[in-house]
Amino acid sequence: MYRHDIKSEAIWVIIIGCFALGAIIGAVISNPVINRKGYKFVLCWFALLNVIGALLLSLTTKVPQFTIGGLVVGVAAGAENNTMATYISDMATLRSRAILSSALKFDCSFGIMLDNACALGLAPPLAGEPCSLSRTSLA
Repeated sequence: MYRHDIKSEAIWVIIIGCFALGAIIGAVISNPVINRKGYKFVLCWFALLNVIGALLLSLTTKVPQFTIGGLVVGVAAGAENNTMATYISDMATLRSRAILSSALKFDCSFGIMLDNACALGLAPPLAGEPCSLSRTSLA
């Protein structure tokens, strides 16, 4: 029987919330950095921050390290996403700006959907659930 564990659920909610909080922070701080240092600086350094966060997430042994890794990756993701959108809107011609901005948002959304679909197929079956995508895909 599946037992609902409130403490572990609260920990996961905090970890996921740290990623979203980091994305907000990254989106807010990226514009002043773009104005002072430029697009190339922001894209290069926040990509490096993303690598550092990914290493933190993959090599973690404790929950606080995992939370900090999620926050760092969130900051990098928010800054990169904001910088890409601003760069495209600044560099595109007036005629192509709408289609390029729309294509960027569509590609980001499609990537998130594809990631979630892959994660759903790789997830272990839930306890008490008679049929799961991960079980049916193996049959």
